[in-house]
Amino acid sequence: MSENWNTRESIIQRIQLGTDDEAWEEFEACYRPFIYFLLKQVNVDFSDRDDVVQEILLNLHKNIRKYIKQNSRFRTWLGTVIRNTAKNHLIKQSRYDKNINKYHQSLGVFETHTNAEIDDLIENQWKQYLVDCAMERMRSIFAEKSIKCFEMTLNNQPVEEIAEYLGVKKETVYIIRNRIKARMLVEIRQLTEELEF
Repeated sequence: MSENWNTRESIIQRIQLGTDDEAWEEFEACYRPFIYFLLKQVNVDFSDRDDVVQEILLNLHKNIRKYIKQNSRFRTWLGTVIRNTAKNHLIKQSRYDKNINKYHQSLGVFETHTNAEIDDLIENQWKQYLVDCAMERMRSIFAEKSIKCFEMTLNNQPVEEIAEYLGVKKETVYIIRNRIKARMLVEIRQLTEELEF
């Protein structure tokens, strides 16, 4: 199989052709974590998250053949399906469940914000998701001590404190920070190419 078939865009094309069940499994493995991440950010109750994710995935599977790349970026289309499915699920559940407070906070996000504002929220969460994924990759590349150093610099701790805490020179802190930051940018670009086509 050519390298081209490993891109996310080709996975979408394979799903749209309806001939490749493995493509759907790859798609689901790739996007399911983001869906969970987003639902957590909009305060969908933990006990409902699995149901909402499953409903979103079903809607994606059902409608992915309708996605046309020329009309919008895939991420935009994905965000729309997530937003609409989650909102509809929460409205439906709130009608049947006597514990309305359970859904109030999540529904509040959808009812007090315009679709454009929710799309902006999805966009921001997508960027944060990419950063988090890149950071996970960093953990498999760099030593734990280096990761700790980098995280401390992200928290704006003084270099002197970091160096003393880790038992390294100040120059080492700068070197570690710059090395991991450069690699993070590479990983974020790669993730963006893989996931956003």
